[in-house]
This record gives sequence, C-alpha cells and structure tokens, in this order.
Amino acid sequence: MGDCVAPQALIENLRDAGCRREDIERFLALQGESDTSGQLKLLADIRSALLEDVHRCERCIGCLDYLVFQISNGRGNASAEGML
Repeated sequence: MGDCVAPQALIENLRDAGCRREDIERFLALQGESDTSGQLKLLADIRSALLEDVHRCERCIGCLDYLVFQISNGRGNASAEGML
C-alpha cells in the first residue's frame, strides 16, 4: 500500500485523515516491512476512533437540539444556578 503514491503525498493524506504523528510513523514502518495487513488494521483502528468521535459529537448535537426545542417551547426556564 502506498507504493504508487509519492511519500510526501502519502504523509499529507494521512495527516489530512486525522492521523497523529505516531500513527504515521507506525504506518510507514509497516510499509517498510511490507506489512499491508498491518497497515490496513492500523487504518481501520484509526477510522474506528474517528467514527466514535463522530458519534459522540452527534450525541452532543442531539442534546443541544433538545435544549433548543425546550427553550423554544417555553420549557427551558428552570434555574441551574449553583449546580455547576
């Protein structure tokens, strides 16, 4: 994997995909070992973590949407003072 892609383009793509420096270094080490299955597993793990982040953000958006709905319908006036 990545043999057809220029090294700098490959690194840039991994960065754009949200990979950390350690992930990129591991990916390149696996490439040097010709460990395609290791590269694919690493990419799958990174993708899974990103998807978990997306789902967490979706839950947060849902909570905000619910709060907006409550306030819009006059039900969001309960005092939360002193609860923080």
